[in-house]
Amino acid sequence: MLAISARFLGGEFVARTPTQSSEWPPHPARLLYALIAAWYDGECQEAEAATLRWLESQDAPDIVADPNAPAEEYEAWVPMNSKPNWDKKGGKRPTLPKTRWARSSRFVGDTPVAFVWDVDVPAQFEEALRRLCGRCTRLGSAESIVALTVQRRADSDGPAWRPVASGTMLRVPMPGVVDTITRTETLLPGRVLPCDWRAYRWSHAGQPSRMITVALTRGGCPVEHAPELAYRLRRALIAVADANQLPLLSVLHGHNEDGSPLRETHLQFCPLPHVGFQHATGAVLGVAFVLPPTATDADRSYVERVVATWFAAGATLTVTHRESLMFGPTDSRYTLSEQRWCKAADVWQTVIPMELPRHSAKRRTWNQATWNRVSSEVARACSQSGLPAPVEIEASNTPFVVGSPNHRTIRGPRRRPLVHARVLFPHAIEGPVVIGAGRHLGYGLMEPVAALP
Repeated sequence: MLAISARFLGGEFVARTPTQSSEWPPHPARLLYALIAAWYDGECQEAEAATLRWLESQDAPDIVADPNAPAEEYEAWVPMNSKPNWDKKGGKRPTLPKTRWARSSRFVGDTPVAFVWDVDVPAQFEEALRRLCGRCTRLGSAESIVALTVQRRADSDGPAWRPVASGTMLRVPMPGVVDTITRTETLLPGRVLPCDWRAYRWSHAGQPSRMITVALTRGGCPVEHAPELAYRLRRALIAVADANQLPLLSVLHGHNEDGSPLRETHLQFCPLPHVGFQHATGAVLGVAFVLPPTATDADRSYVERVVATWFAAGATLTVTHRESLMFGPTDSRYTLSEQRWCKAADVWQTVIPMELPRHSAKRRTWNQATWNRVSSEVARACSQSGLPAPVEIEASNTPFVVGSPNHRTIRGPRRRPLVHARVLFPHAIEGPVVIGAGRHLGYGLMEPVAALP
C-alpha cells in the first residue's frame, strides 16, 4: 500500500478551489501537479515521467486529513503572478487586482496529511517517486511549504476521506495529464490544469455513513417549509424510479408489498437547516437521505442509484408558493457535513420539532397533565428509533437552537402535535438522530450538544 505523506512546514495549508471556495482536504490532483512541477525542476527525466504516468492512472486515493482542522479566511490584495503585465522597459511585473481576493487557510500544525493508494508501487517507480517528492517544495499556494515522503503502509483501516457516490467534490488525477502538459507548456504558468472530479466523505473503514447528502444549489427554502420539502422530494424520487423502470423497494417508499406501512424504519428525508449559530439564517442548505441502521450495502447502492437518476433528470423541485429549487452534489459547508450531525454526544436536541409517536389532544386543549405525559412519549420515540432509554428529557414549545422554528410555524404534512425536545442519554451515541412519528420527513432532526446547561 502506497502512501505519500505531506508535512506542512509552516503549519498551515493555503489553497482555494477553482470555484473560489475554501479547499479542504487537499485535492489529490494538486499533489500530482506539484510532482509535475518537481519533474520540470529535475530536467524532465524519462524515468520520472513514466512514474507520473503510472501514478495518474491509479484510482482516487484515500486522504488522511483532520476534518476539523481550524480554518481562517480574510480578503487581501494579492498580485496575480499568472497574469503578468509588461512594463516600459520590456520586463514582466505581476498584475495588481482591482478587487481583493479571499485568502483561505487550514491550520494543521505538525500533523501530516497522507494520500493513500491501495496498491504496491513497482520497484522501477519507487526510487523515481522518492526523488520527485524530495524536490517538491510546496503544495497549493507558495505559502504552503511542504516536505513530502514516500511510505509503505500495511493497511488503511483508520478514519480517512474516502471516495463515495455523493459527498464533497475534489479534483483527482486522470490519465493523460502528464502528456497534455508536456505538449502544451503554456499551461504551466496558468491556474487551470486537466483533472477529474470525485466525491469524498470522511468515514471509518468498514463503517459506511448512513447519510447521503445533496446541496441546494438554486433557490431558497426556509426551515419552516422543511417537512413540505421532504415530502415533495420523497414523491419526486419515487416518480423518477418508476419512470426509469427502477424497482420500487420498501426502503424508499416505506410500505410492504400489500401496501401496509412498514413497522421498521425506512429511508428518512432530512432537510439540513442553517441553525445553531449566532447569525443563523434558518435557511435549508441541503437534504440528507438517512438510511436506517439495518440498511444493507444493496440498500445503499439502490438509494444512490435513484439519486443519481434524479440528478440526470435535472434534480429540480417546486415547493408550494416558491420558486423552483435545484439540487447538486454536496460541498464543504459545515451544515452539510457529517461532523455537524453525526459526532458522538450524550445530549441531543431537536432543530426541527418532533411529532409525538401517538395521537394526542390538540395543542390548544393541553393541560399540565398532558405535558407530564410528553416526556414518556419522547422516551417512546427514542425507543422506536433504536436509541437507549433517556436519563433526562426536557420538552418545550420554543426551540432550543438559534434559527430553529417554533412548532406553530411549521408547514408540511403532519397528523400529530409537535414539540421540541432535549434528551440526555446514559452514554454518548453517534448520529444522525431523528425521532418521532414523522422522522421519515425530517421531523425530529436532532443536533449533538456537549451537556445540559
